[in-house]
Amino acid sequence: FFVSQLTTGFFISVALTTLAVMYWYENEYTTNVQTCWTWDQAVLYSAVVSATDPVSVVSLLKSMTSLKTLSTIIEGESLLNDAAAITIYTLVKNLIYETFKSDKNLLQQTRATLLGINAEQCSNAVRFLIKRKITAIYLLKFILKTIATAIIIGYVMAHITIFTLYRMEAGEFETCITITMSYFVYLTCETIEASGVIGVVLLGLTLNMNRSCFSVSAIHISKQTWELLAYIS
Repeated sequence: FFVSQLTTGFFISVALTTLAVMYWYENEYTTNVQTCWTWDQAVLYSAVVSATDPVSVVSLLKSMTSLKTLSTIIEGESLLNDAAAITIYTLVKNLIYETFKSDKNLLQQTRATLLGINAEQCSNAVRFLIKRKITAIYLLKFILKTIATAIIIGYVMAHITIFTLYRMEAGEFETCITITMSYFVYLTCETIEASGVIGVVLLGLTLNMNRSCFSVSAIHISKQTWELLAYIS
């Protein structure tokens, strides 16, 4: 519940930042329309600046409290926020590209069919219709392909990893498997144009919920290894 509230806060932050950017540009550049940002560009910017930094948050938390449960929750929140930021950025970026491509190809074909409307009005009308259609289609495609596929891959590969870990008692080898599977899930998702970040997050969350699959020695080695990798990153 705590993580879901904080992730919801991220989306609220994106919305408020977008409104602030659009309000500032509308008041700052009212004399020069060409310099104004569109809503798509404002959301793109907001997705970048609204995400929290997991390393900074966790480091600050460890210096203030020793509660392991709270630390784990904050780490999960930071990862989900980063995944959400990358997902929103990718969604809006591709949506802008698809809209521009369709707008460029279809605008000339449709303009001649709208009789009684001047060129500028026709361009705006066609652009609105194209963008609305592309937005609905692309959102559905994005949710099914990018998000759902990443969740399925992360969940399935996590259970394959769990199945493998239950059948070995070598701490170093178990740690190598977790690192290898993380890269494998990320690269697999990115190759098929799914979200590699979401896939890796699902992999980590599922493994964390099934920690009994690790041997006693692997728990300590894996913890130290991943803390080192997080610090280096």
